Amino acid sequence: MHYQNHPGLARTDKWVVHKGYEGFADRLQSLSYCINLAVKYNRRLYVDWTDECWVKGFYRYFSIDEFDFEIPYGDAYPQFWDQALLKPMGGWAYRIQDLVEFDIKKADGDVPVWVHPNIGYREWDFGLLAKRLKMKRSLELEKMLNVRPQKVVHLRGTDKEHDSERFQMLLREHGDAAVLSDDRRLVDRWLERHPDAVVLTDILSEDGQATHFVGVKGKTRHEVNLRVIADFMTLAFAPEAYALVEESLFFKMARVYGGCYKDQMT
Repeated sequence: MHYQNHPGLARTDKWVVHKGYEGFADRLQSLSYCINLAVKYNRRLYVDWTDECWVKGFYRYFSIDEFDFEIPYGDAYPQFWDQALLKPMGGWAYRIQDLVEFDIKKADGDVPVWVHPNIGYREWDFGLLAKRLKMKRSLELEKMLNVRPQKVVHLRGTDKEHDSERFQMLLREHGDAAVLSDDRRLVDRWLERHPDAVVLTDILSEDGQATHFVGVKGKTRHEVNLRVIADFMTLAFAPEAYALVEESLFFKMARVYGGCYKDQMT
């Protein structure tokens, strides 16, 4: 779709497009890079998460301060996106091995649309994203956030390995915490030791596969997405929070979002 075919579009309008791919924390990391690009080069930002995980897209759940929603038009860099700019993930991810990674050193400033496919190189500053990213509140989300624990443990499982010694330490020292997890096996082990513990989600993997990729039986993608956001916000604003997987970006980003880390994770 070519720029000159849209005479109503001002010639000064240019975009950075962020394509959704992989997990939530990875998307936020890449999105922070795209925001920086948009600010630095005075471009609009369009976030395209119309993939099999987020389905109806980013703007159903989020907004970004100072960036309006507007669908981009025009020739793209990398050129691969000329024919796939507004296709959902199913229309391009099967060719991911063919994608040309975004390289700012090769990007022509006159090309209207720069596309970052959420893979490859990016610098990132989650502190900046935390200041701009807003979760759209809804009654469904509010119900998930009704419980406001003073202390929470994040038992990340599924696609992340964990240290069994750290799990035992959390069991010993933080048995009074509410539990966030994506893995029923870890929750069951916690409840064996602390049967009265509050478990904040019923969206759990039964077989160790990542819920945000494969989904959960009996739950819609929308329900899974709301649970991801609720978990993120619960971790963000709990007075105390502890992670089973200490290097978890999901956990670290949530704590930055809630203002709990001085390190802004640049």
